[in-house]
Amino acid sequence: MFYYILPLLFDLAIMAESQCDFVHTSHIACGKSIQYDDDFSIIPLFLCEKNTACHLQRLNCFTQHNVPECMLILFRSGLFDISSSTLNLKICQKHRDALGIYWKRTSAKCRFTEHPTASRSKADRGASIQSCKEYWISTREILSVGTGKCI
Repeated sequence: MFYYILPLLFDLAIMAESQCDFVHTSHIACGKSIQYDDDFSIIPLFLCEKNTACHLQRLNCFTQHNVPECMLILFRSGLFDISSSTLNLKICQKHRDALGIYWKRTSAKCRFTEHPTASRSKADRGASIQSCKEYWISTREILSVGTGKCI
């Protein structure tokens, strides 16, 4: 029985030693991808190059420009000032899933915080990059790109 536990303990020790740069911007611990059967790895953010067009379209979050996956991850983390240092951040596969193209809305209701908490308004589109940035500038609160909104 000890032989089965040893590899698990080894994996947990590796994950505890290596954390990505997004562990502090999310309530999710670093880890493996849920979408892929791969090993725990941390990669440079600029290598996140998946196409986001279908993902943003599915959220009714239209944009005139093609948004690289690495930029979408930064915007959902509240990092709107893009520089070489932000693109050199490291990300684990679990955070990439949670902030990238596998991100999902948690509610069908409008999540715009200016609405009363008892509001039952249903979201009809996703928050755009521009509206998320404007919201962050005015409130210093992060509104994830694609979050449901009705106004």
